[in-house]
Amino acid sequence: MHAYVLRARGELALARGEAEGAARDFRHAVQTLQELGAALDAAVVRLRLAAALAQGGDAQGAALELGSATRALERAGARFYLEQARALRLAQA
Repeated sequence: MHAYVLRARGELALARGEAEGAARDFRHAVQTLQELGAALDAAVVRLRLAAALAQGGDAQGAALELGSATRALERAGARFYLEQARALRLAQA
């Protein structure tokens, strides 16, 4: 449950334009989800982390997170989220 609270806080921070705070919350959520073995959920939150990093001007960090998320989503066959990853990649280009 804690990971989902962190994700929600990250979403609120991102909506407020607080990219650094959002990235921090998303990173902690990813770490928690990975520890729980929730690989798909962690990958989805990595997409949001990539968005927060991009919004904060960290293009390299965003690209790394997007790449990690995309690989995990491909392994899971998560087409819906892969489309979101593609859209995010195009927005960053």
